[in-house]
Amino acid sequence: MNPALASYVHERAAAIVNGVESVRVEPLRTPIPQQRPLTVRLSNDDVATIVERYRSGATARSLAAEYGVGLTAMKGLLRKQGARKSDQR
Repeated sequence: MNPALASYVHERAAAIVNGVESVRVEPLRTPIPQQRPLTVRLSNDDVATIVERYRSGATARSLAAEYGVGLTAMKGLLRKQGARKSDQR
């Protein structure tokens, strides 16, 4: 172990044991912010427009980028609305 690091760890441990310093517990990972469901983020008019544009030839990727949602979420929305690639003509 690095001597400087070992010294630091030893000093911190001694300070905590002697009550001079409190133990600070940090989360291992930063909490992931929870996204609101698409039905809350997009209005019914937005959904209708997205479906229409998808059926008219727009890609799910371009629509996802335009509306600020993930590609997987956009594909799920289109699937739930019944807009399939076979509908495009």
